[in-house]
This record gives sequence, structure tokens and C-alpha cells, in this order.
Amino acid sequence: MVSLRSTPVAFVRLASSLVIFLALTACGGGGGGSSTPTVTPPPAPVDTTAPVISLEGDAEMTVEQGTDFTDPGASATDDTDGTVSVSVSGSVDASTAGTYTLTYTATDAAGNEASAERVVTVEDTTDPVITLNGDAAITIVEGDGYSELGASASDNIDGALTVTISGTVGSEPGVYTLTYSAVDAAGNAVSIERSVTVEAAPTGGDGGG
Repeated sequence: MVSLRSTPVAFVRLASSLVIFLALTACGGGGGGSSTPTVTPPPAPVDTTAPVISLEGDAEMTVEQGTDFTDPGASATDDTDGTVSVSVSGSVDASTAGTYTLTYTATDAAGNEASAERVVTVEDTTDPVITLNGDAAITIVEGDGYSELGASASDNIDGALTVTISGTVGSEPGVYTLTYSAVDAAGNAVSIERSVTVEAAPTGGDGGG
């Protein structure tokens, strides 16, 4: 069945009458041509998700001053690009005490950027080493007097240190303790002791007739 649609196309005034000419358009049938609509594909989804960075090791690390520091590194993955390379900025000077920050950055193909930080604290926690001159236990005889032999101290960071001595050796028989102490620049302190025994002087023998 063919339906007709009327479309006004012209107005002509003849005398006092208005005659309207209508154009009849066939719809839905006959030999009229038809066109296939153009299908526009949906736009590709936009990647707005940044990569995820995973630190190897702890985010906060403590390193002994004077030792070697090796960065454990980091890895990054992206929901679209998969594995993404990681760049590192910052450095750690393990010979100098202080706090250092390493920044790890990863960027995917869409330009989404992620970053993570690691804080590395370099500190000296090692005590100095004191070496006594002479034995740690000395015995003298009353009246001989005691001569201090001294001691030396060294530190893995500061080198040679000053040694302070506390305590005295009396002239009376008994056991006396001397304490030798040293402190490095980081405040690490150490002390060792020397014991000095003062023995009573021998008495003279009985006189014979």
C-alpha cells in the first residue's frame, strides 16, 4: 500500500479565489531510491589511569655510615601498557650521615604519571674501639707506685679519638678500677676497665742471734 503525503509547494491567486497546488509524495514504496545510514564507531576509551609503582624493599631504610648502599629498585605496571619502565632521581651518600630521598617515576603511553618515594637515613651507630696499653689487670706492690700506661681509641668514621680516664690507684693495698672512655662525633660511647691490685709490701724477716 502506498501512502500519500501532501506538501504545499505554491500559492497562486486567481481572481478572488486561492488555489493551492499540492505535490504528492509517495512514501514507503515504489521505485524511490533509499540510502544506507552511516554508522560512526564509538570513540576509543580514554586511558586516565596512572601506572602502579611497587618498591623493592622498604620505603624507609637505615644504612650504616661508611658502608655501601645498593638501591633495591622498583617496578611499575599499567592497566593498559603492562610493564612500564621506572626512572629514579636522587642519590644516597653513604659516607655522610643524613636523610636522603629517592623518587621513582613511571609514565604510561597516555602520559599518566605515577611516583613513589623511598627515604634512606644514613647514620653512624658503631661504637669506637678502645685498646689498652698494657694488661687489663695489673698487680703492683705497695710502695712501688703506679704508672699509667694509657689507652688509644679509634672510630670507623672519625679515626683516632681522645680517651678519658676516670678513677685513681691508691697507695694502700687493695683493688682499684680505672675506666677508659671514648665518644665519637655521632655520640656513640664506649668504655673499658683496667683493674690494678696493690699488694701489701712484704714484711722483713725475724732477726737471728
